[in-house]
Amino acid sequence: MSKSPFIDKTELHNEIVPWSASTTDRQEARGLFPKRRTLAPGSRRVFWLRSEIESWLKAQGVGLASAHEAEAVIAVKIERVAPVVSPTSFRSA
Repeated sequence: MSKSPFIDKTELHNEIVPWSASTTDRQEARGLFPKRRTLAPGSRRVFWLRSEIESWLKAQGVGLASAHEAEAVIAVKIERVAPVVSPTSFRSA
């Protein structure tokens, strides 16, 4: 059976992206994540187009995989940009 062309909120956060719904909201507002859609105006049920999510993941260098795998790849990318510094590295000699 083929996958639906739509991804609902549960699938998005449990299987695809490694962050919370709040982070998705912020990323969308900043234009850094594909926009959600509704089936009808005023509907509370939202979804994303699978093709847009797949394209976004490819642009991030991540395939459509488990959230755990995506989290590891995204964490490495973030660490390259802003490495985490441990408090012990600030100790004076």
